[in-house]
Amino acid sequence: MEEQEVKAKKPTVKELIEQTVEIAVAKAIKAMYIESRKKADDYYKMTMHRLEALPVLIERVEDNKDRLAEMELEGTLPQTSKSIVKFQADGVRADPMEMFDAVKQSLRAHIIMDTEEIEEVKKAMEYVADDAYYDTIRLRFMERKSDYEVAEVFCCDETTIRRNRSRLVHLISVRLYGVPAVTGETSKCT
Repeated sequence: MEEQEVKAKKPTVKELIEQTVEIAVAKAIKAMYIESRKKADDYYKMTMHRLEALPVLIERVEDNKDRLAEMELEGTLPQTSKSIVKFQADGVRADPMEMFDAVKQSLRAHIIMDTEEIEEVKKAMEYVADDAYYDTIRLRFMERKSDYEVAEVFCCDETTIRRNRSRLVHLISVRLYGVPAVTGETSKCT
């Protein structure tokens, strides 16, 4: 008879509330974890984009330096320059020397910004430079080799290349972004 009473005992309202709260908290914690992983994945993706952009930025800096040197040598804007448009307001004609100086300043600013990005990414890459699979980063991003071509260099499977490159990109991501790249949380100190 006692067994039937134990089985038939209904939970109290308080117990139901506690169970519901426990379930809700567990779901919230799981959702927060999933969201933080998504954010950490965003940092990983941003790192991939920065690594992919690196050779383009290096070439861009060189092109802009050449263009700036040519402008300074000739003392005028190139006749085909489309950058003049952004320095002219509607209905206002700028002095040619003012435009010339503005275009040069703009080029210098782009060179500085691009160079800072290049140096920051290269410094983060140095962190993993001693890793046996470091060349997977260099070959993929700097030399634009396919996973198949990189795997041939390493005499291993493409999956091994992708796994190790992913591991290194994650480490580079942590070097670039810090804790948010690990936890997905944004800095509260900004």
